[in-house]
Amino acid sequence: MDIWAFIASVISSLAWPGTVFLCVILLRRPLAEVISSMRNLKFKDLEVEFGRRLEELETEANQAELPSIPSPTTAPPEELGPESEYWERIVRLSEISPRAVISEARRRVELALDEYFRRLGQERPPSFQGMLRALRAQDRPIPPSLTLFQELRLIGNSAVHAREFEIDSQRAIEFAQLAERIVASLETEQ
Repeated sequence: MDIWAFIASVISSLAWPGTVFLCVILLRRPLAEVISSMRNLKFKDLEVEFGRRLEELETEANQAELPSIPSPTTAPPEELGPESEYWERIVRLSEISPRAVISEARRRVELALDEYFRRLGQERPPSFQGMLRALRAQDRPIPPSLTLFQELRLIGNSAVHAREFEIDSQRAIEFAQLAERIVASLETEQ
């Protein structure tokens, strides 16, 4: 093998790897955008699922005839009543941290559950299944608001704990509104 045959063999061996390397270098920015959007697409599915599930729970709340509340983003403060300061804080917080709104809404439901079980003469069990067992042990019907709370808690977990998932402020407010309907229902349950 002479020198020219050797050089041709080396070039032939390096042609495909060199072409791939050159393409990666030239297309690194567009490739980075595509890879980034592919990763985000996965979390957009979570966002779509969150929104769809929230709408389904709203329908279930309507069917269970949970008390309705005015929209905090469109209703005048006097229509919101004594809760107007709470909703003002929630709307402001939703612009800064929608996840914090979800956590705050869940906390309010849990406080309402504590009060509900206190009215029944017992401490609230820590788990959903424990709450169901406690109610069955007293031969009490399961309030629809309790079932809705469990579903709301599950989608809230997804929204709060998925690192790459960004919830928008409007969805957070809708979550808080549904949570507040559950609170209002629990306050009237006997």
